[in-house]
Amino acid sequence: MIIQEVSTGEKIKDTLLNENIIDVDGTYPDNGLHQDGYWYVKKAINNRIPVVTLNQESKVINASTTEDLQINGTVKDVENDNVQISVTVAGITKTTSVNASSTAREWVLRWTKGELPEGTFIDVFVIADDGKGGAVAAVYDKNILIDKTGPSAPTISVSPEGWTNQNVQVNVTPGIDSISGISKTEYSISNGSWQTYTAPLTISTEGITSIKARSIDGAGNAGALQAVKTMIVKNPPTTPSIKLDSGSIYSKGWYKGPVNFDISGSTGYGNIQYEYKIGDGPFQSGTSEVIDLEGRTSVTARAINEAGIGNETQAIVQIDKTGPTATLTPNSSEWTSNSVKYKVLPTPMFPSKGFEVLDDDEIVIANEGEWYVHLFLEDEVGNQSFYSSQAFKIQSQPASPENVRATNVQENQVTIQWDLPQGNVYTDGYVYEIRNTVT
Repeated sequence: MIIQEVSTGEKIKDTLLNENIIDVDGTYPDNGLHQDGYWYVKKAINNRIPVVTLNQESKVINASTTEDLQINGTVKDVENDNVQISVTVAGITKTTSVNASSTAREWVLRWTKGELPEGTFIDVFVIADDGKGGAVAAVYDKNILIDKTGPSAPTISVSPEGWTNQNVQVNVTPGIDSISGISKTEYSISNGSWQTYTAPLTISTEGITSIKARSIDGAGNAGALQAVKTMIVKNPPTTPSIKLDSGSIYSKGWYKGPVNFDISGSTGYGNIQYEYKIGDGPFQSGTSEVIDLEGRTSVTARAINEAGIGNETQAIVQIDKTGPTATLTPNSSEWTSNSVKYKVLPTPMFPSKGFEVLDDDEIVIANEGEWYVHLFLEDEVGNQSFYSSQAFKIQSQPASPENVRATNVQENQVTIQWDLPQGNVYTDGYVYEIRNTVT
């Protein structure tokens, strides 16, 4: 208690001046009235606690967060005491001091992302202490989520698997996150934008379609990617081509020697396999073979895609390695005095180049003698052959001898002479008889 001195110089008891009240132990003695005219009484005065406020908001720290975790608010102390603010998050305590002020002043505490363990933290206490026994605790009642690890990759299943000619159903099972859980699962088709997965997908597009999926956790971390492909082919490949090649003579679709064929040219989705068959034989895998069969041989080729759908084409290989043949009608004749007619008939097995014959389809032999017909035959690809007939025998009736004369007449002999036929007369086999018609 302080006794105020008034202007009369008299001491007025029980009159106090508030500015003289000092609440610090030992400042003045506690022993009654002193010579300065004041009466000193030691008395304890109650300390007032600081007032602290918090900015309450949920905090999320994830793998992509670049800012520190911050907790902030205001504090004031009506007695202008310095106040220390302390907060503990995940066992890590941060403190800051606020200079004395009876008006509210801002404070902030920070934790770097690297020093905080993962987990969810709630009901964090904020302690404000003025150092004079005035302390207060406030509760930060919003969640603080520290999750720096993305969830595991989702699982993707497709049905049917591999190449198919049907639509494909795609099912996605979300990944797992043990800290903040799975918020959503997303998918992307052929590197398109991310879409939220809610139900199985149906893929009907032909070709290879890539599908990626990822899960997002409660902190916003994107997990590892999972990718699959659907492979659909609903149409056959384009028709293959068959290329024929031979080092031999080629004319009018015919070859003289072996022919190699090559199959190629089909296009379509997925791998394309080629098969072929020769004649009526079975199909076999391959793209090339050599044909050496004489005559006409069919080659059937087909292209088959991954779904077993095929497309066929055919080529005809014609090979002629044998010289042509022919027949003569007739092929010979016995002795006759008449001219002989015959025909040359090619054998119609393979294409014939033809024969050099007269305009008429018959050849006539009119001259006397023994005649042989020799044929040289060559077909379109250069095969040659030779043919010789039997003998054709022609001899006209002999004419009467001319210029018959007797020479060198003697007593018991005479020489008879006559002239033989002149020109193209075949005289082989002529026999002359001399008959005595006098005696």
